[in-house]
Amino acid sequence: MKELIDTIIYGAGNAGIRLAKKIKKKQNVSFFVDDKKILEGKKFYKTEVISYKNLIKLSKKKIIKNIIVAIPSLDFEKRKKIFRKLLLISEIVTTLPFNSELIDDKVSVSDIKKVSFVELIDRQVIKINYKDLNFYKGKNILVTGSAGSIGSELCSQLNKLKASKIVMIDHSESALSNFIFKNKDMDNKKSKFILGNILDTELINKIIKQYKIDIVFHTAAYKHIDLLEDNISEAIKNNIFGTKNILDQIRNSKKKIKFIYVSTDKAVNPISFLGYTKAFGEILTEIYSIKYKIDIHVVRFGNVFASDGSVLDKFVYQIKSDKDITLTSYKMKRYFMSIKEACHLLLRCPTLKLKNKLFILNMGNQIKIIDIIKKLFKYYNKIVKIRVIGLRLGEKLEEELSYNKLRKTNDKYIFSTTNPYINNIDFIEQFLATIYQKTLKKDEKNIRKEFKKFFKKYEANKIS
Repeated sequence: MKELIDTIIYGAGNAGIRLAKKIKKKQNVSFFVDDKKILEGKKFYKTEVISYKNLIKLSKKKIIKNIIVAIPSLDFEKRKKIFRKLLLISEIVTTLPFNSELIDDKVSVSDIKKVSFVELIDRQVIKINYKDLNFYKGKNILVTGSAGSIGSELCSQLNKLKASKIVMIDHSESALSNFIFKNKDMDNKKSKFILGNILDTELINKIIKQYKIDIVFHTAAYKHIDLLEDNISEAIKNNIFGTKNILDQIRNSKKKIKFIYVSTDKAVNPISFLGYTKAFGEILTEIYSIKYKIDIHVVRFGNVFASDGSVLDKFVYQIKSDKDITLTSYKMKRYFMSIKEACHLLLRCPTLKLKNKLFILNMGNQIKIIDIIKKLFKYYNKIVKIRVIGLRLGEKLEEELSYNKLRKTNDKYIFSTTNPYINNIDFIEQFLATIYQKTLKKDEKNIRKEFKKFFKKYEANKIS
């Protein structure tokens, strides 16, 4: 049986050496790996530096459990090449963030993350730089849906940005508990976890007043297309009336509060109830801006890799379980971005001082789903059968990011645009009242008809 090698640090520069000093208090570091001839054979904290060539020789004789890539200065392409070759010889490959993602250039053991499949995909990569986000320092911030994929990453980034208070609300007890467990390093003095529902008027009102909220990031939403098609009333209650409740409490507040509404590409020319409810949430948000002068930002983007319940999770499960991959069509495409990138740009949007506040994240080109599946086969070194199942109710082959032309902002990764012109607020409010009554009665057949009719009229107002 081969001997087990615990931890190897790839990179014997300042970051690697500092990391080794912290790690060695709790675990053994077997080797540094660095191809600089001047470093080969040297020792730091009694740990020898070996070349990559010697690492390959070592991997043939011994099992390597974990390699930590500790070169924060590497660009994405160079880092990707290193990940790909290390994944061939180590059970786990982990990494430190890029330099721009480190606060005050401090290296922490908690910054080490497992290399994910996402980092190996050929795609546009967004450069993250927390040093440009002083806007959030000292602010009191409410994040709804804080235990979800976007919400939790948003809270994690806000924690680094020295917000004064981060209030995190979610209605899922297990998800919130799991988030707390995974983020034990969050400052208890500025973090407040609240188990509750965004439809609870008194609770939202109390949170806004008690914690003197300056900014609200509204990420809470039901989002699974097929599930929402079977539960229309719940989709409307949560995604539309939950949004309305938060806007109402902001309107009733005596202080000026920024409201950031997180939307989706499925809100453009919608055909699903996820799309309908998120599109109407955008409309509602803009109406409150016009009618009540609320400072709003709508941020729309496509899919994020590895979000809760994403199609990638399904594919990974199917591959690991030796089940057939269920693919809608070989032609299906989607926009993709990492959760970290999406949340970073989401934080950037409120700092852009523009008159038009409907933002679209620059997602690059759409990626064919079949190409992602092929990359997954390589990542897991496994191939299973692909079974084409066709389009489901509410599903499209391709998504769209905007009704109208995209305009550049001073951030190349963020565009601004406009929605179809809202020329009759009374008509929209009347529709909302009708839908409210039909939702109470769970009259889902007529609700579907009302939404189709509404968006047919709405989309007729498209402008270029």
